[in-house]
This record gives sequence, C-alpha cells and structure tokens, in this order.
Amino acid sequence: MNKRFLLYVALTGWISQPVFADGQQSSVSGELLIQMQQLQQEVLELRGLAEEQAHQLKRIKDTQRDHYLDLDRRISALQRKGAQPQTDVSSASTLPSVMAKKPAPETVVVVPLAVPAAEVEKAEQEAYDRAYGLVKSKKFDQASKGFTQLLVDYPNGKFAPNAHYWLGELFMVDSDLDNAVGEFNKVVTLYPKHWKSADALYKLGEIYFRLGDKDKSKQQLDRVIQEFPDSTAARFASRYLKANFP
Repeated sequence: MNKRFLLYVALTGWISQPVFADGQQSSVSGELLIQMQQLQQEVLELRGLAEEQAHQLKRIKDTQRDHYLDLDRRISALQRKGAQPQTDVSSASTLPSVMAKKPAPETVVVVPLAVPAAEVEKAEQEAYDRAYGLVKSKKFDQASKGFTQLLVDYPNGKFAPNAHYWLGELFMVDSDLDNAVGEFNKVVTLYPKHWKSADALYKLGEIYFRLGDKDKSKQQLDRVIQEFPDSTAARFASRYLKANFP
C-alpha cells in the first residue's frame, strides 16, 4: 500500500479508531496504524514549515518598509542639516561661535541610532534562518544547538517563541517528552497570543496523551479549539479529540 493512499486516509479521517485507545483491538494492522501516525506527523510538520515561510516573507517585507522609512528620515535630516548653516552664517557676526555650531551634534546623533537596531535584527534573522534551515535538512542535533544559541544571544528577540517551539519538536524527535513539554509550555506561557502557541498547545495535548495523562491532554486540545478556532492546529485537535475521546 503506497504512502499516497495512506496520506489520503490520514487526512480524510476514514480511519476513526482511537489511536491509543485502551482495551480495544484495532481493525487495522499495527503496521498500518504506525505508518498513518507517521504521515499525520509529517503533514503537521510540513504545514508548520509552510507557515514559517509565510511569516518570514511578511517579516522581510516589514523590514524593507522600516528600512525605507528610516532612510527617508535620514535624508530629511541631512536636508535640514544642509539648510541650517545658511542661517548660522548670516548671524555669525553677532552670535558666539559655540552657538553657531550647536545644530551639528543634533544631526550626528540621529543617524546612528537606527543602525545598531537594524544590524541586531539582521543578525537575529540570519541566526534563525540557519537553525531553521538545519531543521529542513533534518540535521536535528545541529538545529537544536542553533536554536539554543539563538535564545542565548537574543533571549527577548522576536524569534524566541519560534525557537522554543522548534526545540520542543526536536525533543519529540528524540523521544525526550519531558523536555519537549518544557519548551512547548514556554511558548504557551510566555507568548500566549503568538501564532505558534496554537501548535504548542496541540503538541502538549498529544504528549500528555502519550504519557497517559488524558485529563491534561484533553485540556490542552480544548484550549487550541477555544483560543485559536481558525487555526490548522484547531482542526488537528478536533480530529484528535474525536479519535481518542469518544
């Protein structure tokens, strides 16, 4: 049975037996169920990658706009600076020399302020792109180190919630569920409104179910649907609840 058919089965929900239901014999072979679960996981990961790329594109556009506005401000400042000496020269005979030079420091301070922030933002973006590229290349150990270093260098950066989320995913790959829970919980508690919180809540529901804590599992899955009703993660959560909490 080829994987394309299995993927179709997983997405359309033809197989409705609980994935981890206790005391029930599945009508589908164990091998088929394992393959189906693997395909579902791959679909979720691919969807996450696609959303990451869409958000990165939006950030690039926003950054370009900010740089344009910053350049416009600098040009305006330089134009004002060029016009200012004409007034100073006309009054040089009556004003002290120290006052005639006073406007110059003001224009010098304006230009460099935006430069460090832009450089830091660019460096953070590049660090995140490197770590994220390692995930796509399935170099998981290197990716984990990359995201960890990103959080060390930019603990309050705009990519911090994404870094915590992908660390959780990487811990799941290694079957380190305790650390995965820790990373996903950081996304949910530190960045509750961030778009990655929906995926993190879904992952928590999945992990708690695997750990045997069905109450916590259902609580997290319900939160996905309630707090992020239009998200893809909410659709996965709804399907997971139907399969495992009949």
